[in-house]
Amino acid sequence: MSIRIIDAGRVSGIRSQTIYHGLAKMFEHTSPNTIVLATPNDPYFSIGYFQDAEQELDIKHCKSSGIPVVRRETGGGAVFLDHNQLFVQWIFHKDALPPQVGDRFKYFIEPIVRTYRRIGIDAYYHPINDIHVDQKKIAGLGGAQIGEAQVVTGNFIIDFDFDTMLQAMHIQNQHLKSQTIRDMNAYLTTIRKETGNDIAVADLKIIYLLQCRKWLQQQLVMDYFTEKEIRVFEELDHKMLSDDWLYKIKNKKLDHKMVKIHSGIWLGNISYRESEWTFEIKFGQLTDLYSDKHFPEVKKLTQLVLKPQAIQMRIEKLFGQKQEAEYWKKLLMKIYALRNKYA
Repeated sequence: MSIRIIDAGRVSGIRSQTIYHGLAKMFEHTSPNTIVLATPNDPYFSIGYFQDAEQELDIKHCKSSGIPVVRRETGGGAVFLDHNQLFVQWIFHKDALPPQVGDRFKYFIEPIVRTYRRIGIDAYYHPINDIHVDQKKIAGLGGAQIGEAQVVTGNFIIDFDFDTMLQAMHIQNQHLKSQTIRDMNAYLTTIRKETGNDIAVADLKIIYLLQCRKWLQQQLVMDYFTEKEIRVFEELDHKMLSDDWLYKIKNKKLDHKMVKIHSGIWLGNISYRESEWTFEIKFGQLTDLYSDKHFPEVKKLTQLVLKPQAIQMRIEKLFGQKQEAEYWKKLLMKIYALRNKYA
């Protein structure tokens, strides 16, 4: 069985999303498994299907900057996308991919990882949907079942505009914002950062498709979009840029904010007993804790594994039976609960 390959080249931002949505919606039991390569010609923000646009991004800022916001039908968080990225989109039959989500992502990223390694970047799979280089994220993955198709998406990031992403993020707490700036620069990386050079998108495509052929052990057949497919894309272009679609999801306003740097590092902000707290979690450990009020005990509460037993032991060691022990225990358990909810 062969795999259909479509090199869409440079397309509009919205079309870089509506291609895989459209192919998936038209997918039938006779449709070939398809891999699409595409690069957006213009910048845009993409939010996950279940996200509230106004809670994730500063929509007013995005509009004044002339950068569209698009809700996709795959999960994950808000991302900034532009011409410095090459998108890889698989639209496959369900039985052509592993049934478990983690296994599916791992299977999908193998030719991407091999491509990175061929250009001198020691990339590896980081569960459940990241690609890392020395604990830094260099690509994220998304997936969903759309219609009869199983869709998995990823990208090669040649360069990334950190400033544009940060300016658009809906973060009101200034300490959390400064932490986000610090950690995004420290724990997100690109081909340019890792190699000191750019790479031609055409070269990336050649290497990637070669790795796909080796990994999938199937014939790759170059193809073009049909007129019918293009008509569907055009219909979706209009729908996915509409306000009805953008504001489709309205979530309850939260008393906290969580920012995912990558799947091992989270930043957060919560209000607790008239204090504003920001925190950092790295690979399951509370590594930073900060309040808008002065608490000398704070430094002794970091470098803590976020598990109930470890929290209890640290509180007992620091406070024994003192009255304030309950305050700190409840705060740490709130952070632990948020880590479990989002991680």
